[in-house]
Amino acid sequence: MTSMRKILHTINRKMQLKIWSLIVILVISFVGFGIGGWQLWQHFANTANNENSCGGVSERTNITLLGGDLSKQVIEIEDSNNWMDLYGALLTLEIGSKNDGKLEPQLLEAIKDPATTLTFSSERFDEDKTAYAATIIINADNATNFYGITNIAIQAKSKRINIINLGTNLTDTPVYISSDIPKDILSAMIANSEI
Repeated sequence: MTSMRKILHTINRKMQLKIWSLIVILVISFVGFGIGGWQLWQHFANTANNENSCGGVSERTNITLLGGDLSKQVIEIEDSNNWMDLYGALLTLEIGSKNDGKLEPQLLEAIKDPATTLTFSSERFDEDKTAYAATIIINADNATNFYGITNIAIQAKSKRINIINLGTNLTDTPVYISSDIPKDILSAMIANSEI
């Protein structure tokens, strides 16, 4: 009988150890799931509040509706492919309401964000100091305080004249050059060409 009691006592001891181990594991699991669930709830509750609230540190402004027709304003650019040149030209625009043909202040702030990208687009833009209709695409999806993509329609002209397209064929026209001074050569060329 004593050996049977000893066996039962040993079994009870092992069973008690297993039961207490199971209780500890369950308590730790419930605490872990509780903390994880609370963090998920906080995350989704804050996301919903930031999108619908009227202020806050982490709120991002949608710029999609801030673009529009600013074709009454003219910008001068050196190179339409240079982002910094386009950025500098946009900073010269008048600020106000887009209904008055002016750049919205919030859109200007989005343009100033270093993560905002600007793209110049025009069907016909020549470097001849003439203003042409152009579209500037403003993409603020990677900006810190703004998001969205918008377009502004504007007049753009070049600060320089590209003379490549101004060439003339003078092979059939006699040119009389009086001296080798560059000014006289230019005068003779202009006098004998049709521009």
